[in-house]
Amino acid sequence: MKNKVIWLGLSFLLVVAMLLASCSTSSTTSTINATNTTTTTSVVTVGATVLTVTEGSTVKTYSMADLQALPSVSGNGGSKGKGGTITGPFAYQGVALTTLLNAVGGISAGETVTLTSSDNYTQSLTYDQITNGNVNYYDTTGNPVNPSPKPTLTVIYSQNGAALDSTHGPIELGALSSQNILTDGSLWAKMIVKIDITTGTTNTTTTTVTTTNAVTTTNSTATTTPTPTTTTAVVVAPPTTQVATTPVILTVVNGNSSKTFSLAQLQQLQTEFTQSGYVKGTAVGNFDSYVGVTLKTLLDAVGGFTTSNSVSVADGTGYSKTFTYANVENGTGFTILDNTGATVASPQPAMPFLAYSKGGVILDSTLGSLYLGFASNTSLNQYTQSSLWIKNVATVTIIAAQ
Repeated sequence: MKNKVIWLGLSFLLVVAMLLASCSTSSTTSTINATNTTTTTSVVTVGATVLTVTEGSTVKTYSMADLQALPSVSGNGGSKGKGGTITGPFAYQGVALTTLLNAVGGISAGETVTLTSSDNYTQSLTYDQITNGNVNYYDTTGNPVNPSPKPTLTVIYSQNGAALDSTHGPIELGALSSQNILTDGSLWAKMIVKIDITTGTTNTTTTTVTTTNAVTTTNSTATTTPTPTTTTAVVVAPPTTQVATTPVILTVVNGNSSKTFSLAQLQQLQTEFTQSGYVKGTAVGNFDSYVGVTLKTLLDAVGGFTTSNSVSVADGTGYSKTFTYANVENGTGFTILDNTGATVASPQPAMPFLAYSKGGVILDSTLGSLYLGFASNTSLNQYTQSSLWIKNVATVTIIAAQ
């Protein structure tokens, strides 16, 4: 009996031990299945070169920070595919293609710009397409339109305020406007890494002129002189787009000389697309879309504006505001306010610009042909004081140092 009790006790202990071992095994062999999530946002190493622009022996390289430090273009853009598929429009930000081309000497008639992507896809653009904007445009339903002003060809680095994803970026080519305008999908070159300006051949016609020397003979031996052939290349200039020079809406004065501009001539300059607004007293005005030209671009076009100069912007009655070289060239020195009217530190310049379009249409008579404003950024809600803004701008005067 005693042995039986001992045997039952040992059996009980054995069962308990097995149960404990089973529990221990269960706790150490359980696993957690993790799901890996892959993001497609382009990741660019700080300082890494994302773009190289070349013309002949002139080469400029840009990191993403370099591109973002240049004057920016903000606007809407979208595309129409060969099968009629509509993509966008979306809100983009980038750098005007002409800004990058001008940094290496600019593009001339007869030259071609070739954009190369990281997968070696190439896209070529002509002088006419770049300078005159002569590409196909469509509305958001895909029907052809002829927008005015033309959208700006832009090297884009952000969409809806975020970096481009890896299937498009870190940069791509697009056409941006304050309107919802589409262009051909083939125009939108993705993943651009290189831009080259080369001499084109499409605008050149070669005519061959052959000159044959006379045959020379003597009484004893007839000798034929070799016949050289001279080829003269005759370059036929491409058709020039006529730009209306009247009516004059702006006069730029520099000392004893002056230069006048019509609306069409201003639209030929580098375009500025911006969202901007002002604060008047305690009232915060609307944040509107504008298209125009910066004072910097305008003065660069006429020349003669240096660090020792200032500039006066006046309406037709003589009311004016004067700005320093730093105000115009760097967009600094202005009081920046947020959408509550509170003064804030500006994270980016507020560039003075002359708008000729608001909300996608030419300015009405209350604002005049040109309206002085200050380029801002939609996401930052940067406002300036209303006292700086001028309606009915008629004259810009470069003032020499006293």
